[in-house]
Amino acid sequence: MVAISGCGSGDSDPDQNPSARETETSATSEPTGPEGTLTATSFGSVEQGTEINEVVDLWGDPDQRNRYPGCEIDPNSSPVIVHTWNVADGDVGTTFDANTERLDSYRTSSRRFPTSSGVRIGDKFAVVKGTEGSTLQALSLGLESTERDGFWLTGDIGCAAQLFTIAGGKITTISGGYLPPCE
Repeated sequence: MVAISGCGSGDSDPDQNPSARETETSATSEPTGPEGTLTATSFGSVEQGTEINEVVDLWGDPDQRNRYPGCEIDPNSSPVIVHTWNVADGDVGTTFDANTERLDSYRTSSRRFPTSSGVRIGDKFAVVKGTEGSTLQALSLGLESTERDGFWLTGDIGCAAQLFTIAGGKITTISGGYLPPCE
């Protein structure tokens, strides 16, 4: 697992810390493309705070690279770098803070990647409601979110959340990480 964040022991000497050795070894292997389970803070082994070059080392070169200004409704926001990988049944996007080049969030439209509770793209809203229970909250951005259409989240949108986009009563996108309202 690649974890670059402000938390933890800070012991990254591979001779003293076996998990640091595993990180160093996996980063030198052949890129595999996006893979793994989705959580509020990670997409498989890629965690919120991972450096952009480490994600490319793990997943390979993205199919698209774009740079955008920060959130138009937040004058203090940083510009972002968005990398997108095309996968067989959709895509995977990552958003990095352009100043720090560290991962802020991910999103996917591919059914291939389940959440840690087994929810996937294409599942009915009832599936996410049943697995997430009372932690699932409607996010109303101008229009009220319903079980048919809208945005539903778990976690803290200002730090780390998992966001489910619903259209026609089914999940169309799953996002995770720091998700400001203008994303």
